[in-house]
Amino acid sequence: MKSLWKKRCFKYSLVGFGLLVACFLGLVVFVWLQGSREPKQPIRVTRVAVFQTLEGTKNFYRKCGRFPDNGDELLRPPPACKGASPFVRYLPMDGWEIPLKFRPAGDSMTVISLGADNKEGGEGASADISETWTAKSEPY
Repeated sequence: MKSLWKKRCFKYSLVGFGLLVACFLGLVVFVWLQGSREPKQPIRVTRVAVFQTLEGTKNFYRKCGRFPDNGDELLRPPPACKGASPFVRYLPMDGWEIPLKFRPAGDSMTVISLGADNKEGGEGASADISETWTAKSEPY
């Protein structure tokens, strides 16, 4: 009788130990995956901010007939744009809390984030993220 009890206890202790190891490995993998995602979060936030700002810029152009000079004009339209409400909810910032840049060139506008280092060029988190819109490409 004792040997049967010992076999069962040993069997259950192995199962319990296996579950403990599996939980520990799962926790290690989870923490590792969370750590690998962290640098990408500001990049996602920046892409969304650039896209939303470019949409606000398009609406500004349609309403005012010109491109905004800076993010303040999207938030507080100039008096020349009669009856215009704000084109964005907040001042455009990238995922690193750096203001987005506006680069008009003739009939197109580029909204750009210079990345984590706030310098042109770079790789990874320091890479530039930009979107361009040409006024003639879309009827309004």
